[in-house]
Amino acid sequence: MQIRPFWILIIATVLYGATVLILNIFKTPIDWDIEFQSYPGLLRHYSYFADESCVGKCQWKRIDKDTLRFTGAIKEESFSEFQSKIDANVKTIEINSGGGKVSASLKIANEISTRKINVVVRGFCISSCANYIFLAGAKKTIDGIVGFHGSHMFAVQDGGECVDTLEKKGCEL
Repeated sequence: MQIRPFWILIIATVLYGATVLILNIFKTPIDWDIEFQSYPGLLRHYSYFADESCVGKCQWKRIDKDTLRFTGAIKEESFSEFQSKIDANVKTIEINSGGGKVSASLKIANEISTRKINVVVRGFCISSCANYIFLAGAKKTIDGIVGFHGSHMFAVQDGGECVDTLEKKGCEL
């Protein structure tokens, strides 16, 4: 007996549908209250990401003579504030960010790389923070969570802003 391709397609579709149905029935949603109770530091660091009141005004703070700390979402205003606070004394940047604008992250990363500044993650460094700023550090230290995602194509497709390749820094700086 020969099975025709049509029936193979029908059987495969039914098996796939049954698998998806079973997986959805037994899937347990993440209870973030429990997760944050299990790891109390996560909530403290994660809560900074939602605060927009500080963007471009108080995200960069001088910790000591040679250390700047960044907290929050990365926006164009974050780069402007960075420019106003960076100086030749800065040797280390501590960061806690869920990421943000690729073009601003690339500009900050370019300065970090050029100045050979160390990067320390204190909390989170996710998305464009990890993909660009963290990797730009001369020395990289993780005291938290670093989350990479995407591909090099994000830099060239970020809102149509970037038209070059990452090897050439991706965006006009």
